[in-house]
Amino acid sequence: MGQFCFSAGRLDDARATLAKALRVLKKKEGVDVTCRFAQLEHKYGDVDKSKSMFESLLANFPKRIDVWNVYVDLLIKANDVEQARNVLSRMCCLQMRLVKKMSLFAKWRQFEQTHGTARTQEAAKRTIDELLMKEEAALDQ
Repeated sequence: MGQFCFSAGRLDDARATLAKALRVLKKKEGVDVTCRFAQLEHKYGDVDKSKSMFESLLANFPKRIDVWNVYVDLLIKANDVEQARNVLSRMCCLQMRLVKKMSLFAKWRQFEQTHGTARTQEAAKRTIDELLMKEEAALDQ
């Protein structure tokens, strides 16, 4: 229903559908639905509203790596390189298990190889190395 409304240009109806859905869904399902609506908003509606929706999700559910990844991928696809870089650096500073962080580090490195300059690649590498040293120091204690 929401996708149809967005693609038909009925933005107000689509947003009302999201509001109705959030009233009846469980919290976890609401995150997934809001994430999907944010993607649709970005594609068919207001890009700034989409970003606001994602930022709100990330503020309330910072450990949802899937939402972070969807947001970053959306920004990369839209060629919003600086915003994607900002989100990637925030992602990598989250408190989480090292296994999860390693995949984020790899994503950031790949992003910088594709979209970055030598300077941004070096800055990302330096930040990642610092974060890994902190992780290692925490494990030693």
